[in-house]
Amino acid sequence: MQSSLKVLIADDHPIVLLGLEQTLARIPFVRLVGKAHDGRQLLQMLHEDMPDLIVSDYSMPGEDTPDGLILFRHIRRLAPHCKLIILTMLDNVAFVESMLKSGADGVMNKQDDLADIAEAIQAVMVGRQYLGRSVLEARALAGQMPDEEIGGLRALSQRELEVMRLYSAGRCITEIAQQLNRSVKTISHQKKSAMEKIGARNDMELFQLARELHLIV
Repeated sequence: MQSSLKVLIADDHPIVLLGLEQTLARIPFVRLVGKAHDGRQLLQMLHEDMPDLIVSDYSMPGEDTPDGLILFRHIRRLAPHCKLIILTMLDNVAFVESMLKSGADGVMNKQDDLADIAEAIQAVMVGRQYLGRSVLEARALAGQMPDEEIGGLRALSQRELEVMRLYSAGRCITEIAQQLNRSVKTISHQKKSAMEKIGARNDMELFQLARELHLIV
C-alpha cells in the first residue's frame, strides 16, 4: 500500500462527515483530499483531484443530484480504478448485492464502529472485498427468511430495486424518472414489475414490505 492514500468522503449529514474526518485523521497512511455533501459535489470533486479511495453514503437525496446505484455507476465511469466503500443504513441483502454488482469494493453499515473503517480500507486497497459486521449479520439472517421473500427480492433487477427504494422513501414517479434519467413510462413499468415480484398488491403493501424487508429506514 502506498505511503499516502488520497481519500474523498461523501455524506449528506455533517455529523457523519465530521466523524469520518476524525476517524481518518487517526490513520497514518490516509490523507483526506475532499468532503462532499451530495452526489453532484462528489462527482465534481472527482474532476478536480482524483482520489485513490472514496467513502460514500448510499442515500444522499436532493434535487437534481444522483445518489444510490446511479451515483456509483457515474463514479465507476469517471474513476474506474478508484476503490469505493459504501456506508449505508440499509442492510437488506438484495441491496448489498446490488451495491457490490455496481462496483463497490466494501459495504459498511453506519451502525458499525467507525473505527472499523481502517480495516475496510486496508482490505479494499489490496484487492479484497470488505463487508462490515452488520452487513455480514444481515446476510446470515437472510438465510432464515422465507424462500418466497428472499427469492422475490433477488429476482428484482438493480433498476427495479432502485425504483422501489426511491418510491418507498416518498419520491413520486415523475421525480424518480428525472433523477434516474428514465421516462415516466419506464419507471411506472419497473415499479409495477417489482411489486409483482415481491407480491405487493398496492402501494400500502409496498410500503409495508419495504420496511419489513429493510429496503428503507
